[in-house]
Amino acid sequence: MPTPEDFDAEEAGWDRSAPPLIAVRRALKALDNEIARKKRYSQHRKHMFQELRDRALLAVLVVFGPRAEAVWWLDVDHYIRDHTFPDGTKGPALQIPKTKREKHEHKKALPPEVAQWIEEYITYIDAKPGEPLWRPGRKSLRDKRLDQQNFHDMLLRRLSPHCDQKNYSPHTLRHFASGVATLVGMEWIRERSDQFLLGSRGIPASPQTFSDVLLGQALHTIADRYRDMDTKQNREIWTKVTVEGVWEWVWGDKGARKGPDLKLVASAEQKVIGARTELDGLEASLNALEQQAQRPKALTEHEGIQLLLQIMTTTRALMKATSTHERALRELELAREARVPIDDSISEAPELPDTEFEILRYEDEDERPLLRMRLLPEEYRWCIGADILPRSTLRHWMAGRLPCDLGDRRRMFELDAIWTDPDHPRKRYILIDKLDPSRYHVDAWERIMELCRRPEPKMPSRHTSRREEGHGS
Repeated sequence: MPTPEDFDAEEAGWDRSAPPLIAVRRALKALDNEIARKKRYSQHRKHMFQELRDRALLAVLVVFGPRAEAVWWLDVDHYIRDHTFPDGTKGPALQIPKTKREKHEHKKALPPEVAQWIEEYITYIDAKPGEPLWRPGRKSLRDKRLDQQNFHDMLLRRLSPHCDQKNYSPHTLRHFASGVATLVGMEWIRERSDQFLLGSRGIPASPQTFSDVLLGQALHTIADRYRDMDTKQNREIWTKVTVEGVWEWVWGDKGARKGPDLKLVASAEQKVIGARTELDGLEASLNALEQQAQRPKALTEHEGIQLLLQIMTTTRALMKATSTHERALRELELAREARVPIDDSISEAPELPDTEFEILRYEDEDERPLLRMRLLPEEYRWCIGADILPRSTLRHWMAGRLPCDLGDRRRMFELDAIWTDPDHPRKRYILIDKLDPSRYHVDAWERIMELCRRPEPKMPSRHTSRREEGHGS
């Protein structure tokens, strides 16, 4: 038996499944953006026919999932600007002509945006009641309708670029609307499960019912008939509920991809940095006061009382700063976990960058990895204590003028611990693996290890450094 390949046949490229949601959203957003762009220039406003028609037509196809022949036969007066629904509410609606075995036409609620798009299109082409709603061109005869080829061309032009150039027929959008409507039904029933326990009548029993009433199909679930679902009034009401849910997925935030809120994370990180800076400063001040208190013989009674008050005040401030820092860390964790809708035009969802705050996720401090094995002189001075190690003394040490003799334990480090960056001769570091932990106070060594678990900070410029030193003096 011959095969298609025997006749040099090629794949037509048609995809019979429903197009992906992100592609439909991108197609509608692209049309809307193109129309907004053309409206800004007077010379382009005369050439918006295709965009206005395709935006309204594509929206009707993806929201209602109608049969193609029903859309072809839509007239201008099928659009109802102010329809009264059976539940007493009023709003725009579209009367879908009956096809196949349908007994009557269906009036289906329109989302406000789609109603506005249809009105804008009707006004643009100056269409009159009784005339076809969808025309092949702006200057076409008023009684000429879109044909099947026009439908396919529209989808190829608007939808395929967002689907890896796959081709979709109008009927695939019926599958799309059915799938989204079923999803809306699942959410609606899950949120109102208590109504089923109370035996309420007139509510859908299955998510499939939402798809059935939207597409105008026979109800699949017998229980829906017992709940008076299969009436024209109830179908119209539940179609309205379904349309609102479908449009939220197609146009609203519910259908958008979710990603991290980078601005929120950056703001939370700045709060952590500020809280950490304040906490570090108070810890250094308290350490200096404690070092001073360890030499009581050098203090008078008045100085001792004053020192005690300073320690108490600094301790209270440290407790408050610790609480603020912990709260900032919790806010940062929540910010990193938060997910917000992202723009459909972005090809890939943004990811959280790796930052120094990743170390906060370790439950055991000892499990946090060391990110570096060297410290800047100012970092080293902070670890020892700014009041204990003056900046001028550290400069002498970094220049090789170390106190005491070689091997003396009063030396905090030896010459081999000083390393100069060959690419930047003015940059000097203190190598951690050359230090002797036994020569350091426990708190000082813990601070050294803490900084080694953080990325190296950006070096300030010489102008900035001098300005800060002048401000400090």
